[in-house]
Amino acid sequence: MNRLDSLIREEKQLRSTQEILLKEKHTASARLATLDQQLIELEQELEQADRINFESVLLEAFGIYEYFEAIKSSLFHLYKIRFAVKESN
Repeated sequence: MNRLDSLIREEKQLRSTQEILLKEKHTASARLATLDQQLIELEQELEQADRINFESVLLEAFGIYEYFEAIKSSLFHLYKIRFAVKESN
């Protein structure tokens, strides 16, 4: 009977752990969807006419307009790296 009680307790603990892991999985999936949405929003923002116009004027004022595409690309890649690091923690 003692062995049976021990097995029953173990099963309850495993079920509890399984429930916790499932909740964490759902939470992680929801967070990942949020991060994906933020990346899409940044990508869309970088393509908006008013943002492009503002950045063009700013970069022209500093005489570095020729780097516009490289700057935009770097920003997006750094943003993706930032979220990749957050996901792994």
